Amino acid sequence: MSHRGHVIAVAYMCALDAVSSYGYKNQNVRKFDRNHFPSTWRPYARLIYPEYRLNLVHAWNLFGKASLLPGDQPVSGENGQVSFGIVTLARAFNTGVDDFLARLETDSHLQERALHRYREVKGEARRAKRNATLSNYRKRRAIPNKVAAPTPSPKPTRPAVKRVCPS
Repeated sequence: MSHRGHVIAVAYMCALDAVSSYGYKNQNVRKFDRNHFPSTWRPYARLIYPEYRLNLVHAWNLFGKASLLPGDQPVSGENGQVSFGIVTLARAFNTGVDDFLARLETDSHLQERALHRYREVKGEARRAKRNATLSNYRKRRAIPNKVAAPTPSPKPTRPAVKRVCPS
């Protein structure tokens, strides 16, 4: 894991974004980090989404206020820059998801939000399926049948007959 940190971090950040949307709306990653990640991450929760998730996924870099280390270095901040190891991120994510699922069993607000998000995703899937079906239907109607129609045989021609008229 430590030698493929960037690619793995992209996957974790996308998973964090997705999972957190089931519990929180608006700044969902920050809220998820504050409420479910280990306490050592809380001071940096506001930086995780913009500095890591957005830069890793959209810009494919970590220039700026973030650095990703190859091992299990703890999350820390120095001179306005946050750094942590990829293994530490994986552990924090697993801890966060476990905590979220445990709280989901009893927290009615989280249950309500998770159900709402589930319905949103389900509706998006229905729309995507309907659009794909319509798109495929339109494509089939626009493309002529690939079975070639038989070509008509040429009309037989009569041999030229020279008429001789009696004069």
